[in-house]
Amino acid sequence: MKNEKMLNQEAGNSKGIDASVLGRTPAAENDVNEYTSELQAVNALLKEEIEVRKNAEKALHRSQDEFRFLFDTMVHGVIVQDADSTIIETNDAACEILGLTKDQFLGKTTYDPRWKLIHEDGSPLTPAEMPSNIALRTGKPVVDVLIGAYIPERDTYHWILTSSTPKFRDDEQQPYLTMTTFTNITERKQIEQERQGHLRFFECMDQINRAIQSNNNVEQMMSDVLDQVLSIFDCDRVFLLYPCDPATPTWTVPMERTKPEYPGVGLMGTEVPMDPDVARTIELLLSADGPLQFGPGTPYPLPAEVSKRYGFKSLMSMVLYPKVGSPWQFGIHYCAQEVVSSTEDVRLFREIGRRLSDALMWKGETEMVADSVVQTFAGNRRNVTVYVSVCPGFEKTLSKVLVSLVDITERKLVENALLRSEAILNEAQRIGRLGSWEL
Repeated sequence: MKNEKMLNQEAGNSKGIDASVLGRTPAAENDVNEYTSELQAVNALLKEEIEVRKNAEKALHRSQDEFRFLFDTMVHGVIVQDADSTIIETNDAACEILGLTKDQFLGKTTYDPRWKLIHEDGSPLTPAEMPSNIALRTGKPVVDVLIGAYIPERDTYHWILTSSTPKFRDDEQQPYLTMTTFTNITERKQIEQERQGHLRFFECMDQINRAIQSNNNVEQMMSDVLDQVLSIFDCDRVFLLYPCDPATPTWTVPMERTKPEYPGVGLMGTEVPMDPDVARTIELLLSADGPLQFGPGTPYPLPAEVSKRYGFKSLMSMVLYPKVGSPWQFGIHYCAQEVVSSTEDVRLFREIGRRLSDALMWKGETEMVADSVVQTFAGNRRNVTVYVSVCPGFEKTLSKVLVSLVDITERKLVENALLRSEAILNEAQRIGRLGSWEL
């Protein structure tokens, strides 16, 4: 058995026991101490590195959480696709805009035939024209492409403004994914379309008003108005039929205008026997409070015999009620193709018809035309031509008149500039002549 002295010697050099007692030389002891110090330094560095990595991982997790939160809650739709154009990630906004769940999205390409993708002009958008596919093919970003996407569940189109950006790996020439972002601008586009519709409405009505006011001859005035209608609706024929009465044995077309490739029906002043289809069409018009459309895609069929005889595929028409005399039928024909007019065009046609109803009666009666100057609400002075027409039956009392103003400020500016130029020229000529006389 080891004695107590030997056990004490083995117990520990840490208590200052001479290293020689433990069988180690001082040099070996120094080596051990150096290695121990080095290990302690390495351990400290490792602990510091571990702590840095832990903090970096925490920061990475926070950043990933923040990115995921932003990705999931942003109002812009986002779709991530791989090099094969397969969707590998999407966010809630994309699902909302396109009416799909994430499960329905993942694994698809962005070209789903159910979406019936279209360009702004209504033409189909092919897969090759998709911004994401262009970005994958060219390696360049595609910015602000307007696309219409049909949403089957809502039976409507959403208009989305789309951009796509390719992403590359280091030292690779072809992108390995694209990120496509898009915004639903349907409401904004609808507002813009409404604004454009209102602007077109007023511009067209101004053309009609000018045609009505520019001539006191009723026949010439009506001819000018029909020419404007032909242009405004881009139709193939516009006509006035009289009388608009299903009980009358015959009817005539006192006036019409046509495109050259679709000549008139050749009925000017000719009485045509009333047939059951025409009578039925007139009955429908008389019972309606405004224009009706006839032909494919509308609730009413074309009058079979006359549509075949005169070659029109769609008809929009309404009844004109002048103050005196029987009603007239006012209508437009589309011969080249079937047309279903928009709500805006129906509204415009209605207002033109109302103006024609008035013109059939009071044009050529008591009128006054004069140039004047008015001040706008903003305080600007504008030159205008004022048209005043006394309504029929009120010639003695003048208690009911129609007043319209046409802005002629720009015309006046041009006229005044021309007058100044002429005055300067006349003065120059006068001076020139005086100079020659002095000689």
